[in-house]
Amino acid sequence: MTAADLETAIDELRINYPQMTISADENETVIAEGDYCLDAEYDGVRLVETFVIRVAIPPDYPKSVSSVKEISNIISSDYEHLYEDRSFCLGIDGELRMGILDNPSMVAFLEGPVRSYLYSALFYRRYGRYPFGDRAHGSFGIMQFYMEMLDVDNASQALDIIRFIEIGNYRGHLPCPCGSGVKLRNCHGEQLFEIINGEKRGVILKDWDKVKKHAYIEEQYRNHPASVLRALSLKSPSRRS
Repeated sequence: MTAADLETAIDELRINYPQMTISADENETVIAEGDYCLDAEYDGVRLVETFVIRVAIPPDYPKSVSSVKEISNIISSDYEHLYEDRSFCLGIDGELRMGILDNPSMVAFLEGPVRSYLYSALFYRRYGRYPFGDRAHGSFGIMQFYMEMLDVDNASQALDIIRFIEIGNYRGHLPCPCGSGVKLRNCHGEQLFEIINGEKRGVILKDWDKVKKHAYIEEQYRNHPASVLRALSLKSPSRRS
């Protein structure tokens, strides 16, 4: 995204969220602050609340993901999906960055991940459970996301596919790395061809670097599959509202 593209995204934000003030700090980070009116329904449960949020849009957006804080103190400080600086843990970094690659609109960011986060936090405060399921933290959470994204049943399959992406040698006539026994072109071929030849490959490899630091996940799966699958909560529901 160029500086002009970033300005376009900010202009779109001004139009769609006129109640927010927009400024820039000394580091050229764009700060958008103001009311965020949540009115969302999931599975028959409608939640309405007005939060005050502060969005920090980095100068290299969308290479870096914007951070969001809630400054109206509706979300408890001990809520488990807050970082130490009280910014939102919106999801797996790779998931967020790939979403931005698909649609770099700041409005889409606020009406997608941020909206889902606020709905989930409010739902949890009122009902003591999460509406969309809850991913694990760290490497387990990363692998849960890639199991969902790649539509596979276990972490070992996801790891094999990510290794294939790392090598980047696409051959459609070879067996799919997911282990289905089907030729790649007739299985994950279209998805993996797009990833290997696009910007998402770099995003996935950054997540892969994090997972490799905890490579015991795969060994644990092969030796103790039942316990690992319980930790990964197979096929956890989508985090959307």
